[in-house]
Amino acid sequence: MSATKIQNKVKSFLGDAHTRDMTKWASISFVFKIGSTLLQFLFILLLSRALKADGMGKYSYCLNIILIASILGNLGIDKALLRFIPVYSADNYWKRARRVFSMGSLVSLTAGLTVSVLLWFLSDWIFEALEREALGEYLRWFIISVVPLAFIANLTESFKGLKMITTSLMLRSLVPVIGILGVFFIVPDWGLLGIIWTYDFAVVLIALGGLLMWYFGSEKLKRPSAKTTDTFGLNHLFKSSIPLYGLAIFHQINVSVPIILLGVWVTDDKTGQFFNAQKVAMMTSLFLIAFNTILASKVGHFFAKGQVFTLEKTVQKATFLVSILAAPLFVFLFIFSNFTMSLFGDDFTEGGILLRVLLLGKFVNVMLGPVGLLLIIGGREKLMRNTAMFSSIIIISVNLILLPRIGVMGAAIASSVADIAQNLLAAYFVFREFKVITIPKLFRSRLSSGDNE
Repeated sequence: MSATKIQNKVKSFLGDAHTRDMTKWASISFVFKIGSTLLQFLFILLLSRALKADGMGKYSYCLNIILIASILGNLGIDKALLRFIPVYSADNYWKRARRVFSMGSLVSLTAGLTVSVLLWFLSDWIFEALEREALGEYLRWFIISVVPLAFIANLTESFKGLKMITTSLMLRSLVPVIGILGVFFIVPDWGLLGIIWTYDFAVVLIALGGLLMWYFGSEKLKRPSAKTTDTFGLNHLFKSSIPLYGLAIFHQINVSVPIILLGVWVTDDKTGQFFNAQKVAMMTSLFLIAFNTILASKVGHFFAKGQVFTLEKTVQKATFLVSILAAPLFVFLFIFSNFTMSLFGDDFTEGGILLRVLLLGKFVNVMLGPVGLLLIIGGREKLMRNTAMFSSIIIISVNLILLPRIGVMGAAIASSVADIAQNLLAAYFVFREFKVITIPKLFRSRLSSGDNE
């Protein structure tokens, strides 16, 4: 293809304003996500070398219990905010956007405190049942993070809804920065307990700073608000958040349950290998996450205006760009999986095969595009919840079958199979409900020509 034809293709691709705007903000988002991902990778790398595989296994075990607790204490409010705030901001209902956030934050605070207190009193019983009594002290210190984690989730989704992309991404980026400092100055003297204290400090500081930015630093929320006659109460918030609550719980189950179950059947060092392989595999989704960050407001606008054709066209272009950008990273990590895992330390090298298996599920996720985002913002939260529930059933069942037989590899297979099943089902629901195909025409034509051959 000549240079002129390539230029014409690029001009045609970027010909409409929505695609140009999406590409611009996705580029900014991508830069932030690259920085955040590299910081997260550096944090896990340094922490792994300090704690070794055995220590990382203990850390990941307690962390994933806390992540499940924070989801339980959030009640799906963060995803409900992502649905409502873009719609109200698009129509200049700034007062309504402020009210929705304040209402959601109060609910998260109440529920989060309740979950924290319950977990505190149940921690000894949990670890006695799992025969891991020594981890009780670590978990109790980690409980401090439950409420601030819920607030951070609310803030990041709300800032996305206002198209304050850099602010949203910045909140997430600060955790590994503070964590890295903790690895250098706290972990040498206090070990695993020191990094837990550092994590608690980081999330509390970020949650407080984010709340101050929302209430006092957002110029958009200070604008005059358009008048609206409809009302918005807790019933409206819960009507959207409860289905999303189930979605969030099932999603966290898919991430955390393999690690928790690994603690029953394998040693801590194997759990640490799986945790790190899981983190590296998730890096491949950063391209999709970067585009989803700006797509959230775009999709909300298209649905509100009934512009289904423009929606499909924009989403397909985003999926194409994400796939092209992610392909080199997939190939590198798959070929050099052992080398990548060895960076964490010699006792992590065996996790290379786990990384390869986990990458397969993430590859399908990227190729299918933002199917979950479309279901949520399109008002089909229950369907998205059902896909996540289906995935959770698969991941728990396959883990229970394979873990006792083949150990840690069973967890990797279960995670990858569940990933693929969930995204295929979500893509089917998107087509059934909206008649939108997220896979670009170029990919579909390649698949069709391959079948014909």
